[in-house]
Formats: sequence, C-alpha cells, structure tokens
Amino acid sequence: KATSIWKTMSSRQEKELLVTGHTGTTVIEIFLICLTSPIGVYFYNQVIIPHLLKGEAQKLHHTTMPVILAEFVSIHLPMIISQTIYAYSIYGFYGIITLELLLAIVLRFLVQPPSVSESVPSPSVNESMKNAMTNYRSTVSYFTFVAILAVDFPSLYPRKYVKTEITGYGLMDIGAASYIICGGLTSSYARHKPKSSIPWKKMAPLYLMGTIRLVVNKGVEYQEHVSEYGLHWNFLFTLPTIILLAACLEKYPRFVSIFIMALYQYMLSFGGLDDYIVNGARHCNTNVTFNSICTIFAANREGILGCIGYLSLYCISEDIGRYFLWTINTDSHKKDDKKVALRHSRVHLIPPLSVLLWVMHYASSYYIPASRRCTNLTFILWSLAQNITILSSLYLAALSTSRSAIKTSLPIFNAVNKNGLVIFVFANIMTGLVNLSIDTVNAGPEVAFCVVALYLAIIGVVALALQYK
Repeated sequence: KATSIWKTMSSRQEKELLVTGHTGTTVIEIFLICLTSPIGVYFYNQVIIPHLLKGEAQKLHHTTMPVILAEFVSIHLPMIISQTIYAYSIYGFYGIITLELLLAIVLRFLVQPPSVSESVPSPSVNESMKNAMTNYRSTVSYFTFVAILAVDFPSLYPRKYVKTEITGYGLMDIGAASYIICGGLTSSYARHKPKSSIPWKKMAPLYLMGTIRLVVNKGVEYQEHVSEYGLHWNFLFTLPTIILLAACLEKYPRFVSIFIMALYQYMLSFGGLDDYIVNGARHCNTNVTFNSICTIFAANREGILGCIGYLSLYCISEDIGRYFLWTINTDSHKKDDKKVALRHSRVHLIPPLSVLLWVMHYASSYYIPASRRCTNLTFILWSLAQNITILSSLYLAALSTSRSAIKTSLPIFNAVNKNGLVIFVFANIMTGLVNLSIDTVNAGPEVAFCVVALYLAIIGVVALALQYK
C-alpha cells in the first residue's frame, strides 16, 4: 500500500518528501566532515606540492594542470566522499584521513623540502591568516555546492545530513549561517572602513536574483522545502535583508544586536513564538485591514523571523572580524595613511575563541535545543563555534606551510573566493538543470557520485576561466 502511494506521487512530491521531517545527526560528525578541508589543505601543502616542485620551485606555476588536479584530489574529492560514499562510516573514513595526516607530518620532518631562493620569505602570521580566510570562504562554498545537488540523490546523500525539520543538527543546517558569518568577518565595518550609506548597489542584485529564483521555481514547479524559509522567501532575500539591517544598526552601540538576540530568544522560549514558527498556519483568517500582509508574513515566517537570529550572527561575526582579525595599522610614514591589516597578536586568539564558543554552545544546548528553523541562541552559538574552529584549523594549516609552497596557492579555491557570487549562482543553475534532466530519486549511487564529481569539476573550471580569462 505504501508502495502504491509512493508511485502515485509526482517527481516534485517525491523530492519534497525526501527533505522533510528529518532530525539530523551529531555535532561531532558534522565537525569531522568539515575538517576534511583543513586536513586536505595541510596534506596539499606538506606532501603534494613539495613532491611536485622537486627542486624547481621557480618553474611550477600555480595554475598548471598538476597543481589544479592536486587540489581537486587532495581537497575537493574528500569533501565529496565524506558527505556521500563514506557518510555511513565516517569514522572509518577518518581512519584513512588520519593515516594521510600522519604521513604528512612524518614527511615534513624526514624529507628535505626543495630548495627555494632566499628571496622568498617564510610565511608570516598575517599572510597565513589571509590564506586561511580565502580557503575558509571557499570551503563554505564547496560544501554548499556538494550538498545542494547531492541531497537530491537519496542513494548517495544520507538523510541525516539534510536540514532538520524542527530541532537538531544537520550538515545542511549550517550552510546559510556559514555564508552569513563569512559576510560578517569581511564586511566594511569589520575591516574598519568609514561608515557609508546603505549599500543598495550590493543589495539590489541579491534581491533581483532572489525574485528571479522565486519566479522560475514557481514557473517550473520546482521542489520546495516550505519549512526552510516559507512559501516565497529564499536565502537570496535573507542575505541582503541582513546587510540592510546591519547597516541601520551601525550607528547604535554594538550590544544592541545582542539585546535583540536575547529578546528574540525570550519570545521563542516564553512568548509562544517557537510554537508559532513550527505549528502556525500559512494564512490569516482575520478581517483586519492588513490581512494580505498578515498572510504573506505567515506564509514566510521562517525566512522573515529567521533574519533576527541571522542579524545577531552577522553582527557578532563583524565584531570578531573587527577586533580579532582586521585592525588599522598606523605604522606608516604618513599619519593620515591608514591601512587595514591583520594584527599579529589578536589573530593568535582565534583558536582560544573557538574553544570558548564551544563551551557557550554546550551550556546553551543544555537548556535550549538547537533549531535552524527558529535560528535560536543555541543554533547561533553552534554556527559560530563550528565556523571559527574551521577557520582556526585552516589558519594552523596555513601557518605550517613550507617555504616551497608559498607561491603555489590553491588555484581553484582562490578563483571561487574571488568570484563567489557568480559561482554560487552558476552552481544553483547547474543544480536546477540536473534535477530537471535526471531522475535523481531513482539514480544509483555510482551514477549519482559521478554526476556530483563532474558537476564540482565544472564549477572549478568555470571559476578558473573567470579568474584567468
């Protein structure tokens, strides 16, 4: 009987059912999956690049095919495998990763690195954090690229990684939050740039793309997970709304964003807002004057109210960027010549900060279950702890980079970082095209993996073409 019901469903209904009603996985499993990127970067820097150089550091260009393939195999491929093939035995997968890491550490101390001209300096702390920031932003993008397509292949992508319905921890839960944190860490306020008017030029394209996505999705009847953002809202509306609200709050003391989060959490816990978000109706049956506005709000309450939690997350990320990463360097010959740089002493406080955030998260989770749908306090603290820890890990990996690998950076990661918005839109378009042309629900795991790997390779090629055209 269940089989007959399943057969009567449309392809859209099948796909919507596959992403509905999930409770997630464990925090440690999600952390281990995300840790594949820092480990891959370390392995790339300590083993693969020195092997490729072989004493010819000046001749190997960072966009040559061996370097590009080395990045794909050592970093991107493990990011796919950890979410798919080895997802049901992540600890076994980490047995392999651990052996690779040990090999990298042993070779670092036993193998003499290739000779490099003395004019090439050792990587500074500032340079290491800049590289880590680039790799972190691209790591967020690549994990998102994998998830948004792989999730439509039930034979490949475990349902425990799908966005949670009410509470819990899902790998895909942290995607939007990670983009918010990336934006906060590198915003104008974080980098001490002068206050300016509301950045309409930055926001308008996002609102436009969000509108186009809404119209196209409704037009082709593309599958939707309504409890994610609502009936009409999407992340391309959330991001510019956060930027707008943060710009409006710049003239107020920074604790205002924390006060807003505290008030929001109070309403969630004691004001019935949590129950409204989860169980409320999608329409209003009142005779009030603004009934249409009320219905629009009810239909998109997750996306609209979620902006409150994301606003606090963005502002806290801005403060972390401003006081721990970016500062004004006045050590210049001209007193008025102020240059934004990375401060040595405070950069070292990033790893301890990640530990503090984890402690705060676990303390909060004891009383408040994490909820991506409500963007509550525990979810915000988890998102911060997870992302700052990955940034810290990438910083430590970059800090240990050998002198021979300094000029051989990650070409695909650099290209994706420089062309982030264009590549994000391109990845979403490709995801839609794959879904419209392939029966992803019934595809086997081998076919699914090949499609995802090819899709990721195409994204890398397009990013490189944009970067080095």
